[in-house]
Amino acid sequence: MAQAQTPAEKQAIASLPLDMTSNPLTDEKYAEVGIELDEVPPVRFDLARRVRVFEPYLQYVELSLTGAAIQRQRLAIPPNIQKLGGTEDLERRLRTTFDLIEKGSKFSSKPLEDALNEIRKNFTPSLGKDHGRLVLKAANQS
Repeated sequence: MAQAQTPAEKQAIASLPLDMTSNPLTDEKYAEVGIELDEVPPVRFDLARRVRVFEPYLQYVELSLTGAAIQRQRLAIPPNIQKLGGTEDLERRLRTTFDLIEKGSKFSSKPLEDALNEIRKNFTPSLGKDHGRLVLKAANQS
């Protein structure tokens, strides 16, 4: 309507049927939207644009190695084997464990952990302590 040249054009535009009708905004809905904006504020436009520009090239990754450190596993020796013939008080306080694998053994997970750290260092640069790591998508496909 702002570009109409004559009052007749404005009247003709105003009389056209609308595909969508507007619904009044309730106070509850207004408060709900306000709370949602406080919890998850919109990303600044410039930052969102930069993310969209680099998104086709980068991928966030998380590398972890769990359960491989068998050299840290210990077996508890059952109390009935530990009977030394001492007092009951002494036997209750005695705790004995057995290392499953000797420290520095060829079965240790050290080579795996070193290989994982090498992969992290060479292929997944860190974005900082709280932001994780990323990899170039082109390097991921080759």
